[in-house]
Parts: sequence; structure tokens; C-alpha cells
Amino acid sequence: MLEVWKIKPPELSPKQIRVLQLVHRGIGNRMIAAQLGVTPGAIAGILGAIKRKYRAENRTQILDRTYHHPAIVADRDKRDREREERARKLVPGGLDQSLRRAGIAYTKTPGKHAGTFVYRIDGQNLTPRQVVMDYFSSEEAQ
Repeated sequence: MLEVWKIKPPELSPKQIRVLQLVHRGIGNRMIAAQLGVTPGAIAGILGAIKRKYRAENRTQILDRTYHHPAIVADRDKRDREREERARKLVPGGLDQSLRRAGIAYTKTPGKHAGTFVYRIDGQNLTPRQVVMDYFSSEEAQ
């Protein structure tokens, strides 16, 4: 049976949305509480209310059931755009040049599809996007 919240998500308060965004970023209750200036118990209460609204039993189910919530999608898109903007600033001469400049040893091989490449770094096969996100988009690199 299709749940109503899969069609239209339950109404969430602005504070619930902010907590939910931080949960989706992988931040724990204590850190969320510190960022919002409230107690960890308050965060647990907010998450309890979200659990009830989404009929979730645990944090994992909250993440699963709210993945497509408009506020979460917008936050995820915003963070991706910010990372890509930082990456553009960091990679003006192209990814290969930036990897060489950073002293990162890599090999580049053609990908599965025409015009794509895979970078092998430290034994891992990474797409160009993964390389940028993993190696060039940290907060310290700004």
C-alpha cells in the first residue's frame, strides 16, 4: 500500500527541517545540538517527532524516508553546487594539471563510455567528479 507521505511529505517545522538536513549530512546529535545552541535531548526530541511523522523506527529509516523531501534535495543540490564551484576555482588548468601540482600519483584510463576517463589513485578507480570531491573540495582548500 502506498503511504500518503510518499506522495506528499508531512509538514515539518523549520527547526525540524534544519535538524533533518544536518542528520542527512551525517552529523551526530551532540554536534547538531552544539551548532543549533540547544541540548542533545532537544535534538533527540525533534528526531522523535520526525520519526513519528514518517512512521520510522530508527535514524536509518528517517534517512531513507526523507531522502526525497524537497528541503533535503535542495540542501544536497546546494552543497553539490558549492563543492563544484570550489573545485572550479581549484582546478583552473584542468584536473590532470591540478593532480600533478598537488603531487598526487595517478593513472588515467578510458572509462566505459566514449569520452569518459577513470583515475586510479591509491588503488581506487575514481570518476573525475569523485577525484574533485575527494581531493580538492575540502573546507581547508578554500
